[in-house]
Amino acid sequence: MKVLITENTLFSVINKYGVEMSSKILGISEVDLFKQTGANINGPFTEEGFDVSWMAYQMVEENKEVPSKLLDFNYKISKDDFVQVVEWIAIFDHEYDGYMTRFKFTIYATPFWDNNNSIPVDLFEVYMVNYETEEEEDYDFQGDYFIDLKQEKPRYYNEFKDFIDNVYYDRVRDTIDTLIKDFFYVWEINL
Repeated sequence: MKVLITENTLFSVINKYGVEMSSKILGISEVDLFKQTGANINGPFTEEGFDVSWMAYQMVEENKEVPSKLLDFNYKISKDDFVQVVEWIAIFDHEYDGYMTRFKFTIYATPFWDNNNSIPVDLFEVYMVNYETEEEEDYDFQGDYFIDLKQEKPRYYNEFKDFIDNVYYDRVRDTIDTLIKDFFYVWEINL
């Protein structure tokens, strides 16, 4: 049996219980609740309701693969619900010090982190394994690249969807390609 819920009912449930609890009560995701209400993310529910960075995080597609323009591999996107970050993983083989080496880059790139109008792109870790010597190297990094978003933050579901599909994936991929290129330059690894 399908139950139709009016927009007024959705808003009254959200007003009474907040977005997270309303989502659970109604059995729909927060993204679907946002979509169905047609609410402005900066509207009356912002204080206890729809959070810009959380909604963007929710809308990023898990397990999506985005091709690199730098080398022949795909970035794989995953999400860490514990710390609520979007992870981009790059795994590829490349020559390093005369040996074929497996590289694994872990990068965090969560849109609108802390509700800022930017995407911090944080090189979290680089892991390298030399195939011949089986020597492993693991490096943790501090420091971010920032993608400053000049446009206004999305406010409605369709604007968020358009941003994620037509801005986020391409801008982050291009920034990470640059980050990897810079890493190779500093380590004197030829591309």
